[in-house]
Amino acid sequence: SWDDRGAGNPSMIELAGRPGRAVMAGVPHRTIHRLEPAAVGDAVREAVGGLKQGFVLAGGCAVGALLGDEHLRATREVVDDWG
Repeated sequence: SWDDRGAGNPSMIELAGRPGRAVMAGVPHRTIHRLEPAAVGDAVREAVGGLKQGFVLAGGCAVGALLGDEHLRATREVVDDWG
């Protein structure tokens, strides 16, 4: 797991292209608490960039324990939409 939005860090798409790698990131840990729940899904979809496999959706570095349930639900809904 790493901060895929951090300056100079590779994106999920960049790392997913390397053979034998699974990536773990995608949830905008620095801003998720300030986003409207509906915008959480957009941010996650942007980070994942169309990947369908080879990744674990997780906080870019860490997600605060006090994050509201509505934000966690919004993230879960993205995953449910992927089926």
